[in-house]
Amino acid sequence: MFSATMSAIWADTGERARFVDTAIAGQLASLAGQLPADEPVSDTGAGQTFSVTVRDRCQYSYSLKVGRAPMCRTGCSAVIDAKVSGGTLNAEGSLIDYNAVVLALGATLEPLQDADLDTYPPFAGRNATPEVVAQYVCEGLLATIRRCCEVTPGFIRPNITRAKVTVSFSDINKASFKKENPAGLI
Repeated sequence: MFSATMSAIWADTGERARFVDTAIAGQLASLAGQLPADEPVSDTGAGQTFSVTVRDRCQYSYSLKVGRAPMCRTGCSAVIDAKVSGGTLNAEGSLIDYNAVVLALGATLEPLQDADLDTYPPFAGRNATPEVVAQYVCEGLLATIRRCCEVTPGFIRPNITRAKVTVSFSDINKASFKKENPAGLI
């Protein structure tokens, strides 16, 4: 899932992102009264969370069976929103490097792009509804971020406790999948 191409892209954008994030974190620290670099910033009250949301697009085809209606063949150009949330920021003042989320979402969607979901193994024998696609993308996104943490030197493990993926398959129809674990998902 974490391809050589993704590794090369991550290495390039990761270095630039760390430089930019460090510069911004330094500015934020001076505004916030010089927070110590080794202490995470917590939320300011119960129930408050920080979130990062990214968006990508993907088009795919699939067969759909609903109730007694005959199976129909269809496709869509979906807009995918991925939102990760948590109650604390890291020492750099961010929940997660948003570039990591952009790249993880892109890597998760890559096998679905222009694919026939009826022939793609994770969807074989399933009704590939937008809800099922949202679940696949959410779990793939989290797995890819976990992999980034394992293979990328210096990548700060985020404290993500909630992830939600929304698949918009038209301008008025959306389906979502949300995964939560107060102990952390990554």
